[in-house]
Amino acid sequence: MRFGWRIKWLPRSVATLQGRMSSKSAKMVGKIRLPLATAIFGVLNAEMSALWPNITEKKDPLPDAAAFDGTPGKFEAYFSKLPGAGS
Repeated sequence: MRFGWRIKWLPRSVATLQGRMSSKSAKMVGKIRLPLATAIFGVLNAEMSALWPNITEKKDPLPDAAAFDGTPGKFEAYFSKLPGAGS
């Protein structure tokens, strides 16, 4: 499902957003103040939801999922803008 509205202040890339905001700053969305990390994932969600297919079913975690719990840098190491093959 796609929404017909856009938040106009959000830049198209996360890098642009990071360049405009310091690590301690926050962005206003309506009357709610969002921390930088939350605002970045809002931008990422808007971009990726247009590219990736919708998740329609819940699957069991991968066998090695517990090994990655709490590991720092997962986003930078594993994230790809390319959608998976799906099922």
